[in-house]
Amino acid sequence: MKHAQLNSTRLVKALDYRHMVDVTLKGRDAHKSRGYVLAMGGKWILVHETTAGGAPDETVAIRRKHISHVAKTKHFAARTLEARKLQVPQSELGMQDLDSTRAVLKALGGGGALLSVLRDVARPDSMVVGSLVEIDRKRAWLLEVTYRGRWKRRMTGVKPRHISRVISGGDYLDQLALVAGPCPPEGATGGPAPAEPSPDDSDR
Repeated sequence: MKHAQLNSTRLVKALDYRHMVDVTLKGRDAHKSRGYVLAMGGKWILVHETTAGGAPDETVAIRRKHISHVAKTKHFAARTLEARKLQVPQSELGMQDLDSTRAVLKALGGGGALLSVLRDVARPDSMVVGSLVEIDRKRAWLLEVTYRGRWKRRMTGVKPRHISRVISGGDYLDQLALVAGPCPPEGATGGPAPAEPSPDDSDR
């Protein structure tokens, strides 16, 4: 609990003083996100990640309970925006959007935008890239797009409680969306892929 409070304090400072931080997730791979904290809520934080060279890139929502460590970065990238006289990114998402996994998905995936949904802690190396179609009682359903920019025929369901990160925007997703084109209408898909029966996994 003490460690979680320390991380929260560091996130608040990063938000207030607009300095870059490294956010390390729990799990086998211990993924690290480097960037600026844009907003904080009860369940999620929003980070504007930067490239290795320090340029602003994608927007990432990170589940707070999956955070292992937060620290002010010592990487040279922290000085890049200042050197280029660029403004630190801002966000229109408020705390109400970051208190619910469903709200995060809807806010970042609105208008058919491509999302990368990752389950770093529950299933390391598991990523779903696609457009959010619907969210029912147990799963968020996305129509996936392949790395070749082709839409799949059937939707993929992801349990909200397993999601560690949701990525929106950035060079990769923007270019993939350009190649793939708009998401096919819902009636044109083959419906959800078969899923094994499971207990209620609703995100309370």
